[in-house]
Amino acid sequence: MMSTYTVFVADDERMAREGIADRIAWDALGLTLAGTAPDGRIAYQQIVRLQPDIVITDIKMPLMSGLELIRLTQQVLPGTVFIVLSGYGEFELAAQAMKYGVRHYLLKPSNEEEITEALQAAMEELDVLQAHERQLQGMQQAGGDAVFYAACGSSDNEGSLHKAADSSQSLQLATGGMETKIAAAIIAGDLMVLQETLDGFFQTLFEVRAEAKVAIGRCMAFMESVHKKLQPLPDAESKEASLQIWQLKTLQDIHHYMLNELTELLNSRKELRTDKKALLIARIKQLTGSHLADRQLSLQWLAQHHLFLNSEYLGKLFRLEAGEKYTQYLTRLRMEMAKELLETHPSLKIYEIAEKCGFDQDPQYFANVFKKAYGYTPGEYRKQLANRIL
Repeated sequence: MMSTYTVFVADDERMAREGIADRIAWDALGLTLAGTAPDGRIAYQQIVRLQPDIVITDIKMPLMSGLELIRLTQQVLPGTVFIVLSGYGEFELAAQAMKYGVRHYLLKPSNEEEITEALQAAMEELDVLQAHERQLQGMQQAGGDAVFYAACGSSDNEGSLHKAADSSQSLQLATGGMETKIAAAIIAGDLMVLQETLDGFFQTLFEVRAEAKVAIGRCMAFMESVHKKLQPLPDAESKEASLQIWQLKTLQDIHHYMLNELTELLNSRKELRTDKKALLIARIKQLTGSHLADRQLSLQWLAQHHLFLNSEYLGKLFRLEAGEKYTQYLTRLRMEMAKELLETHPSLKIYEIAEKCGFDQDPQYFANVFKKAYGYTPGEYRKQLANRIL
């Protein structure tokens, strides 16, 4: 497949940056990786030089943040599409990114499938933008705005069309930016802001007193815009969701429908964040159980060789979600394994059990840790087991 768009990656975490660069099937997507950068300042210099179509950027970076990178890039390359990577607890920053018009947002850690989906959505956005530019040139020459034909119905009355266009333009100006505020509220999980903003949107509809078809069209466009900012849908699904608005009888019905849909979207994203954290903790525990005998096993080792994430972030997340430090969890598992081996393999030497539990370099240290956990050394515990049998 011939490449159509170029991509640049900016992330101060080397493993995350290299993971995206090495593990995404660029050729299969029809994309070219233009370059990478370890901080915002270098990224900006390279972006200005390379002029990529898509930029994947971490929201927090040294020297220049992802937000500043987006702001500066949009001044010189306004057609650039951004995919923002953000960690848990950085929702306020993500909301600010939305204010800059960013539609594609991923929570760290993101796997290849999630990044690939975001890239495909970004490519679709670029396709739409380019098609829109071509259509806009044609509409300007024709002296009309084709966006309103569907809302107004076919009409040969030029005055009627211009009246609807003026009404829609007033409505667009009066409600502009509300989609971004709604999207930011959904990302932050703030139901109150969502409700207040949506109430304000419908209050504006009444105040502007646009024609019914124009107001309905604005509601449809509003929902499509919010969905695209949060979870890009295939065109057919996005259109089908917004067309349900057209079937409703009153603006009040539309208000209720949109509130229910957006609230459901907010709740689903909350569940998604919880699920992703739970899956990551489960993966850490699974890897730990598989590598208990490896003396190099640590959260840093897992982060570098298996998870490709920042170990400090993993440590904080594990402590928060699992209720204990990773080192405590690892020691507890190793001690449980040692106790089981002492009980089930009486022929094994103490140092052999130490090796199987990842303590091969220092059996005495193993004995000290075991005693701290259970109140007696491995040798003393083995004697207790023998006395029970006798």
